[in-house]
Amino acid sequence: MNDLIPFLLDHWVLSGLFLATLFLLLSNEWQLRSAGLPRLSPQEVVAWINHQRARVVDTRALEVYQAGHITEALSWPVAAVEDKLKSLKNKQLPVVVVCQQGAQAGGVAQKLQAAGFERVAILSGGMQAWLAENLPVVSKAAKKQ
Repeated sequence: MNDLIPFLLDHWVLSGLFLATLFLLLSNEWQLRSAGLPRLSPQEVVAWINHQRARVVDTRALEVYQAGHITEALSWPVAAVEDKLKSLKNKQLPVVVVCQQGAQAGGVAQKLQAAGFERVAILSGGMQAWLAENLPVVSKAAKKQ
């Protein structure tokens, strides 16, 4: 413990980058929690899809989406979200937003909420968590919508 302060002083750039990264992660998490966006486990997402007819919006790049995505997921790359918002007509149906690791989905989920979607959630851990649970994925061309 006595070596901590000299280490931090000797490696001030590394320490600063660590603190900045930690701050960004914590502020992103706080922002998502304050927006009231629930984070669902992969099993909870399956329940939403099966019992509540939830739509899944995949925000990953089209090439990544085509390599493997949740069945019936809509491909909405982050850059195209504004254009795609009008394609979902029923704002009462739940929407689950998916990205690769669960970090990028928050911004898209907030846009959905702002557009009037009543029940929006994020897949906690993203597709990595989905795949870790050995849940099914399909590989094919993007579903239009």
